[in-house]
Amino acid sequence: MMTAQEKARQITARMMGCGPDQSLYTFHREGHFYPLVLGSDAEAIANAKCNPGTLKVVNELTGATVWPTN
Repeated sequence: MMTAQEKARQITARMMGCGPDQSLYTFHREGHFYPLVLGSDAEAIANAKCNPGTLKVVNELTGATVWPTN
């Protein structure tokens, strides 16, 4: 069974336009963040590597920090 937090994450992702095979990611930078809908963690990591100043990337459906990977 899905927890309330997991359900809230899914609802938010759908509201942001995520399709069934997509996830909502937040890209955190100094003083702000922005959301992107992407197809995979690997795609989010590639985007972060191409954008200097990105501090971390979170998959909002799972709550996992996908970048940086320590």
